[in-house]
Amino acid sequence: MAAARHAALLCALALAAPAVAAGPEAPDVCALVPGADVAARVGATLVAARSVKAEPARSRCVYRVRKSGAERAFVVWWMAADEFEGLRAVTDDAKSARGVGDAAYTKYDRDTRRHGIVAVRRNRALVEVTGEDPAEIG
Repeated sequence: MAAARHAALLCALALAAPAVAAGPEAPDVCALVPGADVAARVGATLVAARSVKAEPARSRCVYRVRKSGAERAFVVWWMAADEFEGLRAVTDDAKSARGVGDAAYTKYDRDTRRHGIVAVRRNRALVEVTGEDPAEIG
């Protein structure tokens, strides 16, 4: 499951980012997790990284990468740590994951065909990473 493995690597990368001062504002994820690092972790070339901040307490970065001539996307979300249990409760087929953060679970969205991993670290941040279905990554 290449996408799930890639998502776990990117989640670990985001959780290892320097501590962010506690506060109501989410950090700029693209600045926190550089696109070149994302591309390197998945063995691809960075095409673009776009920051999206729809709410003050949540932000995300959409990373477009190219591997073997095909473009794919990975998304890294940053949210408040206290959202972890609530998100898990409404996630179908959530499976506990070990080795990423203090607590984590994996998921698969059949509608979007994206794998994901959600992890929390020391009650300071919740990170969610999604990547495309392994059959689509090639």
